[in-house]
Amino acid sequence: MTMRVSLLHWNRPVECRATLMALRSAQLQMDVTIVDNGSTAENLAKLTADLPDDVELLALPTNIGWGPAHNIVLRRWLTRESSAYCLVSAHDALPQGDCLARLLQALATHADWAIACPEYGQPERPHYSVLRGARLLPVPPRDAGTHEEVDYCHGTLAIFKRSCLQQVGVFDERCFAYGDETEIGLRARRHGWKVGLVWGAKLINPGSWSGGPVIAYLWTRNSLLIARECGGVLGLFGRFTVVALATIRESLRGASTDSLSSPPARWRGIFDYFRGCTGGPPAEVLALRNKP
Repeated sequence: MTMRVSLLHWNRPVECRATLMALRSAQLQMDVTIVDNGSTAENLAKLTADLPDDVELLALPTNIGWGPAHNIVLRRWLTRESSAYCLVSAHDALPQGDCLARLLQALATHADWAIACPEYGQPERPHYSVLRGARLLPVPPRDAGTHEEVDYCHGTLAIFKRSCLQQVGVFDERCFAYGDETEIGLRARRHGWKVGLVWGAKLINPGSWSGGPVIAYLWTRNSLLIARECGGVLGLFGRFTVVALATIRESLRGASTDSLSSPPARWRGIFDYFRGCTGGPPAEVLALRNKP
C-alpha cells in the first residue's frame, strides 16, 4: 500500500531537497506532495529545479502555517485516497536508516495507535500537563525497538493513521504552528486513541528558522488554548498563572526580545489569546526578530 507524504517547505530549498532524498531512500511506496508555504520566488525556483516528475508541488501564495498547509493534503487524502497512512514532515527532517519502516511497523502492530513519531537521539519523551504545558522529559535510555505510549507526538515528522483522523479531524488551524502537533495528539487521546514513540526510529532535525520571538508568541498563545481544552476554566487559569509568572521572571532578568524567552512576545501571546486571536503572529512580533 502506498503511503501519502505531506512535506512542508518554507524558504529552505536545500534542506527540503535533502529531506526528500532521505524519505525516498527508505525504499517505501509513497506519493509525495511538497507544500510550499509562500516562499520567495528565488527559493521556490531552487526547490523546483529538476524536481522529480512523480513529486507533486502545491505552491501557496502566502505562509498559512504548519497545520493549515498540511491540512490541504490531509483533507484530500481522507476524501480522495485510500491509503492507510499519511506521513507529515517539516522541510528539515532527516529520518535515519529504517526509521520510517519502524514507524509503520509500530502502527500496524498497535491497532489503537493513532500517531507514531521517532526519537531524536536523546533519551527524552513528550509529556503534557495542563499547568506546565508540553515538555520533553529526560528518561532512562530505552532499547531500540521499544514502543512507548506518550502524550503527544514530536512535530517535525510523524505518521498518522487514516481511521483516527477520520474520527478526530485534522490539525487545529487556530494554532498556525508550534502547538498543533501537541493539540492533535491530546485530542486523539481524548477519543480513546494512543500516541506512540518508537525508540530506534531515529530522526535528525537540524533546527528551526522561524525566529525566537515568533516561537515564544505562538507557544504561549497556543499553550493557553490547549490548557482550556484539556483542563477547562480552572486549567486555563492555572496555565495562565504559570506563564505570567515565568514571563515576569524573564522580564526582570532582562531576557532578549529576540529569543525563545522574549517577554514582549510572550505578553502579546497572552493578550492575543484572551482577545480571541488565532492564526499567524502579528507584525509587532515579527518585528522583534534580530533586534538587540
